[in-house]
Amino acid sequence: MKYAEHFEEQFGSKLLAQFLLKRPMAKEIGDDGTFTKDACDDVDKAFLMAAEKGIKGFYMPAEIGHGTNPDNKWRTISSLQKAIRFGLVEDAQFAVSAAYDMDKAHTLRRLGVIAVEDCLMGNPLMVGIVLAAMGNAHWRKSLDERRFMIWVARELAAGVKDRTAVNLLVTAELEQMVPKKEWAKATDGQLIATAMNEDFTFPQRMCAAWLLAGTRRYAGNTFPDTNNRKPTGLFRMMVEIGCPRLLLYFAAKTASRLSEAMFAAMPLVHEMLRAAPVVDHSHQAIYPEKVGKLLGAAYDQYVREGKVAIKKFFRESKELEPYVKAMPAGAQDRLQFGGVFHAEGGCLGKRVTYGPDCQALIALVGGPSRFADLGDLAPTYLEAIREEIGFLNQCRSKVLWATLHSK
Repeated sequence: MKYAEHFEEQFGSKLLAQFLLKRPMAKEIGDDGTFTKDACDDVDKAFLMAAEKGIKGFYMPAEIGHGTNPDNKWRTISSLQKAIRFGLVEDAQFAVSAAYDMDKAHTLRRLGVIAVEDCLMGNPLMVGIVLAAMGNAHWRKSLDERRFMIWVARELAAGVKDRTAVNLLVTAELEQMVPKKEWAKATDGQLIATAMNEDFTFPQRMCAAWLLAGTRRYAGNTFPDTNNRKPTGLFRMMVEIGCPRLLLYFAAKTASRLSEAMFAAMPLVHEMLRAAPVVDHSHQAIYPEKVGKLLGAAYDQYVREGKVAIKKFFRESKELEPYVKAMPAGAQDRLQFGGVFHAEGGCLGKRVTYGPDCQALIALVGGPSRFADLGDLAPTYLEAIREEIGFLNQCRSKVLWATLHSK
């Protein structure tokens, strides 16, 4: 299936798909060469109308999650993201409802981040709906905000996933051939020329696009925080290369409503989609085991108990002992936390891929080359971790029990 057909299927409306997949008209482009706020407002309205149609007839689950202890917020949000990645509808509904009780504003923002980060071009309709809803509080309340968020989590979990924007950013972070501090001093015109130059690799072009966004506000670990430029040049470039309304809107609202750097990847996402002969679906194994009421995978490096449990796991697993011994000094955290993410938490139950560049990107981000420090053991590392997921969850359970009973 070609990507335009994939989008029509996702939108459920040929008219809406055609509107969003076309380039904007001249009146939708401002004096600065970017997609205007009024044009974004029109797309907002289109997505909100689609949401009203989609949510009609949706009833709340018989039992919904509730949570009042703020100490549970981060692990609950983490479980929500893993449930959406894995395609576990009931777990996603439970987690988003419980998180709503703890911090509804943060939960809505996290739904937006998860949508762009994990679902992007796999489920563009729901990505657009979340971004539109974030700017319309009165509209959300008219639908019952909890009901709306549960519906969104349900649809994101049930839909197809896509992490291309995040993968592009990861490759830019890992890119060592680009002198990022020097490139940050380049003019917008020079960075635009580099980002559009197909003689450079995708990671190198992504570096230019990210710098063009301004890496002081839209920061990266390996990018200079002194680069305070505004992203106007990036938005103008997107118009010039023919990005459709859909991606122009995604970029604008990811920047303004989420304040996330993923919008800088949209020009390269557009290029991949345009070049892709077909859109393919693939499946990954998922890990739905629970630790308490939440998914075990929720206890990752970004959750305090998860970080402790992962370190315990690698200390105590006999099967992983050869890998631990092979880890160079100073690389243990990167290899251990990254290994668990790629083996378990980052798996997508159903993913869309578009063209060889997208597929090569996936291999570059999560393939054996990421674990080259392990030498000959690198190709078997992720599978070795997967074989030990049961033991990892035992470690998580013990750490969580100790945490809860030490208070």
